[in-house]
Amino acid sequence: MSEQRCANDQLARSTCMIRIILDDLHASFPGIDGGGISQIKAVTSTSYVVSLPREERVQLLTYEFDVRDGAVKLKQRSESTERF
Repeated sequence: MSEQRCANDQLARSTCMIRIILDDLHASFPGIDGGGISQIKAVTSTSYVVSLPREERVQLLTYEFDVRDGAVKLKQRSESTERF
């Protein structure tokens, strides 16, 4: 699910965004190897970075959301890698 209705306060919106992120992770990365999720970090009020540790690297997923009229919608997901 890439869109959810939620209450019009920041805690409710954050919760909706994190639920969308978790649903996307389960759909996109079944049977993920490595260390699972090590961090979900808000970088703005409408974007989060998720860290997935792997062997000798961390996969970083950036989620950007659109918030309008009591709905939160996933706008974009981008990936990058941090190597050790």
